[in-house]
Amino acid sequence: MKKLVFPPVSRPDVTIVMVTFGAPKWVRRSLRAVIDYTEPCYEVVVVDNCSPRGMAATMARELSNARLIPNPVNRGFGPACNQGANVARGSMLLFLNSDAIVHPGWLSFLREAIESRPRVAAVAPRLLNLDGTLQEAGALLFGNGVTQFYGFGDDPEGRQYRFQREVDYASAACLLVRRPAFFEVGGFDAIYAPAYYEDVDLCLSLSERGYRILYEPRALVTHARGASSSSTLAVRLWQRNHPLFFERWKDRLRSRPEYTPPDGNPRLQIAARDAPATARILVAAEDETGARDLMKGLARQYPDSVRTIVFGGAATDREVTDRLAVEGWEVADAPAIAKRSFHYDAVVFHGENARALFGRVVDEAQPQAAHLSSDAPDLAGALATAGIPPGDFAGGPAA
Repeated sequence: MKKLVFPPVSRPDVTIVMVTFGAPKWVRRSLRAVIDYTEPCYEVVVVDNCSPRGMAATMARELSNARLIPNPVNRGFGPACNQGANVARGSMLLFLNSDAIVHPGWLSFLREAIESRPRVAAVAPRLLNLDGTLQEAGALLFGNGVTQFYGFGDDPEGRQYRFQREVDYASAACLLVRRPAFFEVGGFDAIYAPAYYEDVDLCLSLSERGYRILYEPRALVTHARGASSSSTLAVRLWQRNHPLFFERWKDRLRSRPEYTPPDGNPRLQIAARDAPATARILVAAEDETGARDLMKGLARQYPDSVRTIVFGGAATDREVTDRLAVEGWEVADAPAIAKRSFHYDAVVFHGENARALFGRVVDEAQPQAAHLSSDAPDLAGALATAGIPPGDFAGGPAA
């Protein structure tokens, strides 16, 4: 079989760590996509967890310019990832599942997100299922310790999935992490081996140190899920590790909403999605063009907040929503806001007709929020009174 030849990089910025256990066709397909769709700024470390039928020996023959670590026993996902991290030369670690297929530009988008903000320690992409539906737009964490893929099975192009935001955690199927921050928290905890909850635990440990975890939707990765394990085993491992995770993080979990199934209460879903944010700001604007300065100012002054905007005009086409998504703005509509009852901390009306357009839905769905005007003499002071202090995404611990 033709060799998989990775670019020789003397000083890699990123170390891609892949843990393997069987499923050789998926492993090859995943590594092939890395070669095809990744700029030469990386090295590859493959840790094989005692795959059957001589798979490690086969990989040793077929991989060029990659490091292979063959384990004599299956050490589990987290410990094997730690092995790869221990020999990494890059300042950033990219954990990639052996059944994850990257898309063009994926790593550039992840690096842009993590490098532009020193407090961001980890970034995850938008994950797709094999049929092209959405698998995960970041993950949700509920008060009982149960986790959930946000948007599973939905249209991945939905506006609610296409803006960058902070998350409690994201799956280690594809996760870019600053190497110093990873070692600062001790890497993946072996208590969860062989698998499940180690990525949730890692992200919460990072956030406890003052770091941020981001979801970057411009980066796309297709994830087959379970190519090297059975669903029965997955359920058993989840049942084993859930109590361990809950006991460790129960104090933190008290601030998270009550669990609801994926097809359950929309209000609880959106509450879990936005739970990591320091504040939730809704802008109701007459049109997008007139609100540009306001949006730029709010994004600059309140970077740790979730920021949603609704427009009165037809300014919600793909070009507009994508441009605003890069700036961390979610573009929504009145029906979506109506379902998010008691969700926002403040609503800022912009434009002469904004109240006429959105006053009713805001009054009914967000009566608890501070209702403010963008031309208020001291908007920042009014937001502070509403419990929304300015943030500083550039501050905090740098890795």
